[in-house]
Amino acid sequence: ASDTSPPPKSPAPNTSYLAERKTKWLKMLDKLGGMSETDLQDICCRWKVSSTSSGHHSLRLNTLKSAVGLANEKEALSTKMTKKIRKGVPPDMREQVWWLCSGAAEKQRLAKERGELSYEELLQAIEDAGVDDQGLARLPVAMEVEKDLHRTFPNNKHFENETGIGSLRTLLIAYGTRNPLVGYCQSMNFLAAFLLLNMDEDRAFWVLAAIIEDILPEGYYSRHMVGSRTDQRVLLGCLQWKLPVLHKHFVNIGVAPASGDEVPLLEPLTCTWYLCIFINSLPLSSSLRVWDCFLHEGRKVLLRIGLSVLKNCQSELLKAEDLCGVYEILRNNKCVVASSQFATAAQHSMMSPDEIIDCAYDKSWIGSFPHDRIEAMREHHRRVVDEEARAMEEKRKKREEERQKREEARLLEEEKERAEEAAAAEEKGKEEVDEEEEEEPRPETPNATLRMAAMSISVDADAGSSDEVEPADLNPKFSSKRNSLLMMVNQGDFEQGPAALAAAAIASGGGGIQEEEAEEAEERLSTEHERDVLFTCMLENCKAFETEPGWMPADKVAVALGSESITEEKLKDMLETVLNAEDKKEGGFIRYEAVAIYVRDNQ
Repeated sequence: ASDTSPPPKSPAPNTSYLAERKTKWLKMLDKLGGMSETDLQDICCRWKVSSTSSGHHSLRLNTLKSAVGLANEKEALSTKMTKKIRKGVPPDMREQVWWLCSGAAEKQRLAKERGELSYEELLQAIEDAGVDDQGLARLPVAMEVEKDLHRTFPNNKHFENETGIGSLRTLLIAYGTRNPLVGYCQSMNFLAAFLLLNMDEDRAFWVLAAIIEDILPEGYYSRHMVGSRTDQRVLLGCLQWKLPVLHKHFVNIGVAPASGDEVPLLEPLTCTWYLCIFINSLPLSSSLRVWDCFLHEGRKVLLRIGLSVLKNCQSELLKAEDLCGVYEILRNNKCVVASSQFATAAQHSMMSPDEIIDCAYDKSWIGSFPHDRIEAMREHHRRVVDEEARAMEEKRKKREEERQKREEARLLEEEKERAEEAAAAEEKGKEEVDEEEEEEPRPETPNATLRMAAMSISVDADAGSSDEVEPADLNPKFSSKRNSLLMMVNQGDFEQGPAALAAAAIASGGGGIQEEEAEEAEERLSTEHERDVLFTCMLENCKAFETEPGWMPADKVAVALGSESITEEKLKDMLETVLNAEDKKEGGFIRYEAVAIYVRDNQ
């Protein structure tokens, strides 16, 4: 057939076989429903039995014992379940089987006993944290999660709308809140999304927690991904053990190091296999079968599937002449997806999920796969990777220290330049003033006082009072603008008139002015332009007292604005009838600019 010919059609499913298989699964699940939690763990969580046993959990031995009647009911049921899972879990039972086999049910129960937050409580914590200006939760992990959300199965209808994306976002932020040491790492988005495609959100959360915290080796999703990088070395060791001819070829062409302690050049590719648990590396039907086995038998399954992929590609890989050739074969082979997302049927028409799983457990070439030997290899390589991670962290810290030193030096240099520029500008200004005084005496700017500013702002709107204010009652809040405003007045930046007089009154600190001048200024400040001068100064004063940008406790606003007419009763009336909802928030805070506007326009 030509390259353009359609792929061969898959044989029609045997409906009677599927119905019979479903009936057997229902009977098994019914038996499991009557068992104790301990027995359920032993039967369903084979990965726990293997990790706590001194020897490996032999399916062949249990099968033999069952055949001759030596196995007890629990052993026989465990053997039967493993066989059934390797043949595939019915889609409509996958949620229940994954929930039991992952140990998530026990993890949820233990979390409650230890006083850890439930999923519902984590969701409440996220809600209580509030959102920032971008609409993201005010939690450290939120920004990292957001970067990957829309890259997750973009062509899948479940994640084409905000409902699906929202569930994925919530689940990942909740897990990052539960486990801040891990937080969020790329690839976790695919694990969470894959779980959401197969179960409800609450269960998906606890299965994700079980995968990261219990089933996978520690550090799989840490900063340096120590667990995942360790498994790349273990895979290389298993390749030398189970496929020595292919391993030798990889060494000869420089793809695999002669020493197992060195970084394998295949790591960038195989790392994706393991971090995503083959989600992005196999077609959907095969990925589901891998996850069936992985959640039941644990992390050894990842090594088996990795070897199965390499075994099925072996004949072509032995023809590769360099790393690029190996990558090309693995990316375009009938077994492996060329890029992220699930592959099409055409890409994988020659290798079914059954073939991938059967190859991974084929005794004719893979033989025994003892847990103890695998863990010994993992422990050895873990020490090497840990040392590499420490060296990487030391280099990172050193680079960060050097960067901080460069930044500090840059800031000091900029500050020095600004100081020199300011000094030069000040000297130039003095020279210009001296020259002007020599040419023609400049009229003296009115020597206004803070008294006039206080009178202008605090005048009683009803009585129109302009009673004299004692110096002790003056508003010192405007002193922060004193020097800059005085310089502006001296340089003539204000037009002569009420604005200049008001600015001088705020900026100046000594002497007094004639009562007639103060009254005249007060009268002329009634125009909108001159009131804006004082309005700006009121806002500047409020900024010195604000609790957070733009907000102040309501009981301090009147004092900060310097308006004696805003009584407690008046402020209460404003809060209820004048200010809009967006100008108020819980805790008695109000947006002081809204009050300042009201003062300016109504006094």
